[in-house]
Amino acid sequence: MWRRMNGEELIKSLASSAHRREILFSLMDSPKPLRDLQSIVNASPSVLAHALSYLEEENLVEREKGTRSWRLTNTGLIAAKVLKSAMEAFHVLEKFEDFWLEHEVSWLDDELIFHLGKLKNTELFAYDGINYPHVKYVDEIRNARWLKGVSGMVLKDYMDVYPELVEKGVEIELILSEEVLDYVRGLLRESFGVTLGEYLDAHPNVRVFKLDFKPSVAFTVTDTYFSLGCFTVEGIYDLNTDIMGWDEDSVSFGLMLFERYRSRAKEVRE
Repeated sequence: MWRRMNGEELIKSLASSAHRREILFSLMDSPKPLRDLQSIVNASPSVLAHALSYLEEENLVEREKGTRSWRLTNTGLIAAKVLKSAMEAFHVLEKFEDFWLEHEVSWLDDELIFHLGKLKNTELFAYDGINYPHVKYVDEIRNARWLKGVSGMVLKDYMDVYPELVEKGVEIELILSEEVLDYVRGLLRESFGVTLGEYLDAHPNVRVFKLDFKPSVAFTVTDTYFSLGCFTVEGIYDLNTDIMGWDEDSVSFGLMLFERYRSRAKEVRE
């Protein structure tokens, strides 16, 4: 007879047992026979049997009918995904502990926090006395096939590279605060002699959106790259430090974050 899970005890048990976690994670892709599990978990037969017995009692794993393989139950699959996401998120917290302590994090809603582990392969780039992170940023976005960004502040170093991307036909979506939008309007008049509306009409690969508030984060996501900069807890934008990533998970996190702001923005066609 199956016994009812006690959530608090279960979390403690899984968190404290590497063998139980490894079994759950290894079964997320597909059922596996005992010999494969033993190789993956690297445990003695008795330790593996004890771990499987516990997970079976908790309705997280079961024997696959007609085979000698083990598989996750539906609850086991959910538990494995939640546990893996939580562990990866804590890894990111530990990896960038000083960054989170020193910067504004109100932009992280509950769902984004749950997916924070997607940043596990990102790197922290800091001013090294010669180059600021935005120097590397400019080099990276030059290779973009599409680009989406959110900003409430202006960096003049970006003003040269964006027109290059526009002329190359890169699909660009920018979500800007009113302050940044006003700066862009003035720049277009001075540099190109056109209004924002005229520039957008001439470049259908560009879309611009306006926020009615100043975002507490500035970031860019492309097809292969994600860059995140934040304001400090004192409310000053930190030019010295960016989190950057190049893997699929980093890009996925960037797209999730972008959608948060696009849902609150209004497209500009003036």
